[in-house]
Amino acid sequence: MTELDKQKKISSSSMLSWLLKLRNFLAVCLIVATIFIVVYSYISVKGTIGFTVNSATQTASNIASIQREKSLKIAREQLIAETDSKAHQVSNELENAITATTTLAEVLSGMVEEQVIVDVGRDVVNGMLHTILHDNTKVFGVYTVWEPDSFDMLDLAYEGSALHDNTGRFIPYWYRNTDNKVIGKPCQDYDNINTDQNGIEKGSFYLLPKKTKQLHIIGPRRIIIDKNEVFIISIVAPIIVKNKFLGITGIDLNLNFLHEIVEEISSNLFQKHARLMVLNHSGFI
Repeated sequence: MTELDKQKKISSSSMLSWLLKLRNFLAVCLIVATIFIVVYSYISVKGTIGFTVNSATQTASNIASIQREKSLKIAREQLIAETDSKAHQVSNELENAITATTTLAEVLSGMVEEQVIVDVGRDVVNGMLHTILHDNTKVFGVYTVWEPDSFDMLDLAYEGSALHDNTGRFIPYWYRNTDNKVIGKPCQDYDNINTDQNGIEKGSFYLLPKKTKQLHIIGPRRIIIDKNEVFIISIVAPIIVKNKFLGITGIDLNLNFLHEIVEEISSNLFQKHARLMVLNHSGFI
């Protein structure tokens, strides 16, 4: 073998060795690149999934929040509409009682002023009260209480008689008993200054209009009728003649009608899963 052939053989071996090294290097680079691409792809996909999940979660949360606000708004509007309707119903009941009470007070004032009370007599006025109660089924009681000898100057003659106490004053109280029958008895506690559990004077239905000469809505008051406890609202109006207080007319409403309204609201709006309270203008529950 010539020298030239030896050199060519060495050169070919070196080239082959170099190519093998290059191949190995490229293989390593390819493996590294593949690993990098796989890792990068994994990180990118994970990040995309995380972003997508977070975005979806945020979107769902936003949608839920919007739906919740819409539901609350609808519920508020429904509640306001329902309570507004019931408030008008309560207002109408009170307005009817106020109209009946003030009308009766005006009629009796006019009769005194025209000096026809003595001719008319107590029986006629009792008949008027009986008719008012009979024609207004939601009214619990109707009454009138007069100052001593202010009705017909005959108090002495009526002492201890039916519908009177031992003063003889004209103080009839007509009410519905538990059998829905109209019953008459003398009015009680009209001069009682003691207070009930709500801090209301028991005689406030008479003493307040006497003091102020104004119409008053009083209650809730607790009264005992036929040994039964009854909670009522009293609408009372003064009988005034020539600026002189002669007595009062009054109508009592049983609070059962409010209880029925509350039950209806609870049933219609909350499937009876709510606790509702009714407060008067003074904060009494």
